[in-house]
Amino acid sequence: MIAANELRIGSTILINNKEKEPYYHNVSAHDIEEISECGNDCYPIPITPEILEKCGFVKEILEMSGCSVFTKGDSWRIAHKYRDGDNEFHLWHTQVSPPTWSLLSLNYLHQLQNLYFALTGTELNYTP
Repeated sequence: MIAANELRIGSTILINNKEKEPYYHNVSAHDIEEISECGNDCYPIPITPEILEKCGFVKEILEMSGCSVFTKGDSWRIAHKYRDGDNEFHLWHTQVSPPTWSLLSLNYLHQLQNLYFALTGTELNYTP
């Protein structure tokens, strides 16, 4: 389940409506007002390497410290480490801090979209 205060217009979530197949949905202003009614049917979308690539990140050939590295432009780096059955995604942004793997740990697509918008003023689009 996802809380309305975690979302902004443009965030992508998964809706599992019992009447239809689950589907991806870009949040609108109307949705944020009514997200509490969605209840247990609205879910955050876990970040995966495939989702990063659909958002325009490119997987680099190199690996660092056992992590795959995804980049977007000159400023964005996300390290992906698969450990004990869990995916870990850590972001660093060159305009925010010195290069470090642990600026921010990300779990869900809407978190990445929110942060991207906050730092760039533009949407990070995702097309399933």
